[in-house]
This record gives sequence, structure tokens and C-alpha cells, in this order.
Amino acid sequence: STLRRRVDPAASTLRRTKPFSARRDQRKDYLDFKTPISSNKVKNQDKFRRFWGWNEVPMNQHDINNPENWDAVIIILPAMYCNFDNGDYYSGAKKDYLNCKTAPKQLQETLQVYIDNKALKVGSKYASDRPGSSVAAVRQLMMDKDGKRWEREFYCESVDIGNKYKMVHDKSSGACYIDKK
Repeated sequence: STLRRRVDPAASTLRRTKPFSARRDQRKDYLDFKTPISSNKVKNQDKFRRFWGWNEVPMNQHDINNPENWDAVIIILPAMYCNFDNGDYYSGAKKDYLNCKTAPKQLQETLQVYIDNKALKVGSKYASDRPGSSVAAVRQLMMDKDGKRWEREFYCESVDIGNKYKMVHDKSSGACYIDKK
């Protein structure tokens, strides 16, 4: 389908099937340095241990691509999107955000594909629906001065996206959603 080719539906989060605290406790089990077992035959296994990641969910493609199972559509900023000095990134003095530049036209076009395919609605009244208007942004944080280790941080901001839409961060409710300009 057009939606599957032009956007990555797996980039959205899935509806929580367990309370978040239960999933967080399960994640601790995966970080016990015993699971998963490394296939490398070395003395220091921890050095070569793979992290499965808490977003890898064994589900069939239909369920993953079904917007009724998504909590939000995710907007991922490229690393170093705002072109700050590397030292500012590493020190945490500055973080990327969508509003440091005019949002690219492609972002509005991608959101339009989601909207046209009924995978995303527009307006605050749909923020709690599934599919709904909820979105989240993800920025990539430099975790060492050499730029070899990065982490991702979920956040929200109020920002215009093209000439039709805006991302709204309602600080009183914590909601983050797409609305018309």
C-alpha cells in the first residue's frame, strides 16, 4: 500500500498491553547481563552482549501496521539536526528540537500520507482516540565526546509543520498532538 511504502509504520509505538510498570520490570530482566547470551566465545561476554531492545515485539505485520494499536506517530529528528557545536551536544548544554529550523516540507507530506490513510487524525479532540492525533518527537543525544554512543529521548514541543499543521504540546495535560494551523 502507499502508506507502507512511503512511511515506516513500525516507527510508531504500540498500544500498551500491560501496565507500563510491568513492562519496565520485565526490561530489567533483559538487562541482567545474562540475557541474551552472547554467541561470541570470548572471556568478557559483557563486552559483546547484544541488547534486544524493548521495542522489539513479536507481532504479525497486520497488527503492527494497524493504527488502532499505536499510541502515537513518532517524528524522529536526525542526529545533530540543529547544527550546534559538538561540545554543546556532548555536554548537554543544547539539545535538538524541531523549532530550530523550519520543519522540512517532507515532514508535512509524510503526515499528510498518514492522515489520508486514516492512520492519523487532526485536532486535540482525537488525542486519546486510536487511531488519533497523538505524536511524539525523538531526538538523538550524543553520550560521549567522540560521538560513538548515542541515545534517543522522547519529547514534545509546540511547532509549526509546513503551512497546514502544527505539533501542539499541551503542558497542562501533557498531551502532544497534531492540529491544523
